[in-house]
Amino acid sequence: IGSVFFYPQQGKTFEKLKALSQNSLPDSLVLQASDKKNLLFKSQALLILSKNMGGLWQFIAFFISFLPLVFLDLTYDFIAKIRKKIFVQPENACPLIPSKYKVLFDPKN
Repeated sequence: IGSVFFYPQQGKTFEKLKALSQNSLPDSLVLQASDKKNLLFKSQALLILSKNMGGLWQFIAFFISFLPLVFLDLTYDFIAKIRKKIFVQPENACPLIPSKYKVLFDPKN
């Protein structure tokens, strides 16, 4: 992967990605492949991102990539379902983006 950008699901760019998809997009991680034609979801997108992050993430991605995607997607869905119970967000917290990561967010979305 070259660069990774994050777009809100209510934004213009995400709407364009929806037009590329034959099906409705899941409320999940969506990665546009480098060919700009294919979209990857859930565990498939996570595997690609992890492999490209390098280090320990690349090592973990290599080993879990041998598991069936159906199992990985079920695991992804399970973790997504319980993540807010495990990692409780303070009620009065507003997410602040560190300045070094602001370049990853397209202001035009």
